[in-house]
Amino acid sequence: MRFYFSSIIGAACVAMAMSSAHAADFPVAAYKSQSVDSVYNWSGWHIGVNVGGGMGFNGQDIAGSNANGVAVVGTGAVPNYLKTNPYGFVGGLQAGYDQQFGRWVLGLEADFQGSTIKGSDSNVLSGGPLNVPISLTTNGESGLDWYGTIRGRVGFTPADRRRWLVAGGGAYGKLSAKP
Repeated sequence: MRFYFSSIIGAACVAMAMSSAHAADFPVAAYKSQSVDSVYNWSGWHIGVNVGGGMGFNGQDIAGSNANGVAVVGTGAVPNYLKTNPYGFVGGLQAGYDQQFGRWVLGLEADFQGSTIKGSDSNVLSGGPLNVPISLTTNGESGLDWYGTIRGRVGFTPADRRRWLVAGGGAYGKLSAKP
């Protein structure tokens, strides 16, 4: 029984050795890695929506005069300075186009924003010559109604999906102020 068991193990070892010797003779397709050079192209249109907020610090010295042209200024605890300090929300659209030339990208972008940024202040001025009481109420309001920008852009792509960008342009808008 022992001889029989040893013969089976021996035959299995010989069969395995022969099969691996034969396997080396079969042609094998070489595995070729499929490396894809992924180069991102920055050319094309882009459009977006934005929402945000803004605030400002706006102040103006104020003084008034009575009907005779005599200066009336703030006295005591009453300030003679209007601080409108506007704040509010902004929101708008931006759109642009980029064109890539090799590693360089040129583009143009513009945006337009609506705004609710507004502020107001009111003061009562009192005083007058020879201690004659005169008072004057002053009101001030300031705000940003809308604005937009337009800018050119120049970019350089040192690596895939990486871009260094320089932009410059101008802005326009409508400010409102009521002293």
